[in-house]
Amino acid sequence: MFLIINLILLGISLLFSFNEKANFYSKSKYLLTSLSITIVFFSILDLFFTAFGIWKYDLNKSIGFAIFQVPIGAFLLYGVLCFCFLVCFEYINSHTKKGISKKATDFITIILFLIYFIVGLVSLGNMYTSLIAIFLAVLFFQFLLFPPRWLPNFYKTFAIIILPLLISQLYIMSLKLITYNITEKSQVDIINIPIENGSLLLLIGIVSVFTYQLFMPKKRKKKVRSKMIEKENNI
Repeated sequence: MFLIINLILLGISLLFSFNEKANFYSKSKYLLTSLSITIVFFSILDLFFTAFGIWKYDLNKSIGFAIFQVPIGAFLLYGVLCFCFLVCFEYINSHTKKGISKKATDFITIILFLIYFIVGLVSLGNMYTSLIAIFLAVLFFQFLLFPPRWLPNFYKTFAIIILPLLISQLYIMSLKLITYNITEKSQVDIINIPIENGSLLLLIGIVSVFTYQLFMPKKRKKKVRSKMIEKENNI
């Protein structure tokens, strides 16, 4: 079933990836670097969560082999999600005339930092909730100190892509491919989707775009930054 979800998300992303204005595949080297890092990082996190009983996969409903009780399709899903984020991010970079203002970006970052900092502290007894919240709180604190130029367009990317990704999560939950240890997460669910899953998607998106931008040459970064500055000035 993970194969079906991967193919659907990948197919939708591919439709937008060939857009000439975005010129996405001219940056394939940076795409592959981001994909590799994202898959490795979240695969290790997945193995850790599975080993500590935070969640459990139903291997009878998965196609292919498993590594330490984690189906191969789950590992591939992290790569597909990374690809989805990067395609959407590049599409927005190339097609959006007006960006989010610096004040609005800083306000969003402060709110997200405060939310995840508080959640991380009050949920220390719930490993899934606290670890994801602490990861995000640290990242948003760093963004307050050293705000990256790509952050405004990342917020727009996440706002657009989160709905279809949550729909895919709803499909996974309906098939009962994965079950969660209720003692390691909050009791807050949105249509049977643990609220932590939305935060995990946010973390996947940040890691994907951060690593994508990190290894991009300075010349390309300057071009992207100049476009973003123009968009901010037009507001």
